[in-house]
Amino acid sequence: MPTALELGRKGWNKYLEAARNRSAPPPRSASREAERLRLFPVVRYDSSHGFAHRDLFDMRGQKRKTPLFTTDRNDALTFAESDIKDNWEIYRQRFLQEAKR
Repeated sequence: MPTALELGRKGWNKYLEAARNRSAPPPRSASREAERLRLFPVVRYDSSHGFAHRDLFDMRGQKRKTPLFTTDRNDALTFAESDIKDNWEIYRQRFLQEAKR
């Protein structure tokens, strides 16, 4: 597939026209929108910023970053999966307790 630079302005036209003619997604129901607004990330594992780490979130969306002391991404992924499976209830409970304050 050619890049935008390779296509040039004339080559973009069919893509721009397709984007203009694309139908909008169906509106969300009120109950689905309310559910979406109640969902908050509580814990996240990430390997951006040059190192593997865990982010713990509070209700305001602020996060505490904890580094994982491994340089192997496979080990980090295995640890993350295991930690979430074993400790998700604890993370949830702490999140909800902090929200009550």
